[in-house]
Amino acid sequence: MSAVDTYIDQSAMDLRLSVVTGTLEKEHFNLLTTERRETSFGAIEAHIIGGSHICSLKIDKLTLHEVFACVDFELNRGRYAIRTDSMDQVLAGVNLNFKKHGVRYTFQSELVELDQAAVDRIAVMEQPLPGDSTIQMIRTFDKREEDDHPPTTIVLVKNLDFLRGKEIRLETLHSYPNEGKSVFTRTCVFL
Repeated sequence: MSAVDTYIDQSAMDLRLSVVTGTLEKEHFNLLTTERRETSFGAIEAHIIGGSHICSLKIDKLTLHEVFACVDFELNRGRYAIRTDSMDQVLAGVNLNFKKHGVRYTFQSELVELDQAAVDRIAVMEQPLPGDSTIQMIRTFDKREEDDHPPTTIVLVKNLDFLRGKEIRLETLHSYPNEGKSVFTRTCVFL
């Protein structure tokens, strides 16, 4: 799915990662695109929120939300498993274990120049993905005359079954042509 919407310039350096367990009040966010898939273990719901994303997983009795955004938000009922304060913390990566639920969460990110190599990676991410348990959302915003590329947010979610177990893989792109930067992320949730 691809759409055009009004884009507000933000900075890649302002992106923060929050992992929330329990309830996340999504009315605090401007949800531009939403997709949901039912799975053998529960449900996956993904949202594009401007140049950012939310991915929510319901895994048996564990509800987990990844929020990667330039906005601060408060929780009324959920709990932070982690909340980063800087892009340096985001780039260092995150590993969380929810042992009670048998779930392991990893997050990695790269901050790169929005050059031809990044544009080529974006083009690969825009290719259609096979499978009913896959989510692919692409939000392309209006390109400004002074920018070489339009701001784009891509969210890919893959529900993978392996002999050793199940894995949910989330790959995202957040491009900031106003800065000439792109942020690529990869999250793996092992069940």
